[in-house]
Amino acid sequence: MTKSTGTGRILRRLVVAAAVILCGAMGSFAEKEAKLISHLTLYVGEPLLSDGGTVIVASIPIPVDEWRALQGLNLAAEDPENRKRPSLTDKDRLFGVAINARANVVEMYYPEGGTFGFDLVPNFRNHTPKDLQTERILVGSGGWTEWSTSTTSKWPSMSVIHVKGRKAREADSHIVSDSFSRILNLGVSRIDYAGASVMSPTAAQLSEGTFGEVK
Repeated sequence: MTKSTGTGRILRRLVVAAAVILCGAMGSFAEKEAKLISHLTLYVGEPLLSDGGTVIVASIPIPVDEWRALQGLNLAAEDPENRKRPSLTDKDRLFGVAINARANVVEMYYPEGGTFGFDLVPNFRNHTPKDLQTERILVGSGGWTEWSTSTTSKWPSMSVIHVKGRKAREADSHIVSDSFSRILNLGVSRIDYAGASVMSPTAAQLSEGTFGEVK
């Protein structure tokens, strides 16, 4: 009788311990699931879509309150068939920008403690659908300094994407990746969207910033 009671106590302790472990695992899983997500869709238009080129995406964390308050032009809101919308919760945010130039530098924002994602798709406004082929050729961190103000922008995460096309070489994307700080200091135009900013040099600025290697 005593042995049976002792065994029962041991079993109960094992069950409690297993329950604690399970709860801890579920809690850890819930924490991961609860992370806020900022997703950016980059809508590729002409001439980038046909000619190819380079897209540099820099992901920058900002305070959650600032992220929630981001406002402005958002192309994803105008795209009812955005393929990422079904995978996001109502606490996450979906943004969209247009990229059209031979080279584009995109600074996107995501919530501190959260995570981010981005994808490139043909612009849904194109009347004639075209295939889009891309390859991420570099992943790391980076940043750049505006020489006129000595202001430095730090990029904890940076991806360089080569967009394949009839005029673009992968080597050009590597050159742009090595030269983007110099290019951005040539007075490149900047368009601010909700959740991201797009900087796109002209053909002349791209050539000057790469010492004529990319035209």
